[in-house]
Amino acid sequence: MFKGGVYYSSNITEVKGALEVPYHIFNVNIGYITNIYTSIRKNTKINIGGGGLVGYEEVNNGNHLLENGALLLDRSKFIYGGFALVELEIYLNNDINLILRLNEYYHMNSDLGGQFTLFTGIGVRYFLF
Repeated sequence: MFKGGVYYSSNITEVKGALEVPYHIFNVNIGYITNIYTSIRKNTKINIGGGGLVGYEEVNNGNHLLENGALLLDRSKFIYGGFALVELEIYLNNDINLILRLNEYYHMNSDLGGQFTLFTGIGVRYFLF
């Protein structure tokens, strides 16, 4: 199945051990997910997938000066890369399932956020039809 999503991440990184620089990442991604395991009763599934992403990394809320007056060389910019995921689906009934997800994002041109960003989440999916 093909899947798309929009994700937001807010983080703080340390520079020189004393300064904290906040950064925010907004991702839009699209990828392919396939099932690798289904239980005998078909109430539990494990899926893996991957895809590409584009996004925007905002460094220090757009301010180029740090709190001590130092000039920040890393700038807010558009980022791109890919992601891989592992997902566990537990069907509670015909309409609702619980999702546990582990994503690893690879931002090829991120300066401050690092190239790898881990995202974990728990969610509930409700089927309308």
